Parts: sequence; structure tokens; C-alpha cells
Amino acid sequence: MDTVKCYVYGLARLKSENQAVGLACDVATQTV
Repeated sequence: MDTVKCYVYGLARLKSENQAVGLACDVATQTV
């Protein structure tokens, strides 16, 4: 996954209900 996109999604997670996307990005970031 693109690190920048995951970072943006992480910020969006804090402001919205995109926790699922944020968690998915966290897992993807840790895996890669």
C-alpha cells in the first residue's frame, strides 16, 4: 500500500468513522 495514502487515511480515521480503513492501513504498513 502507498505510505502516503495510509498516512492520509490515518488522519481521516481520526476525523471520521474510517477506523476500518485506518486499521487496514496500519496492518498493511506493519506487514510491509
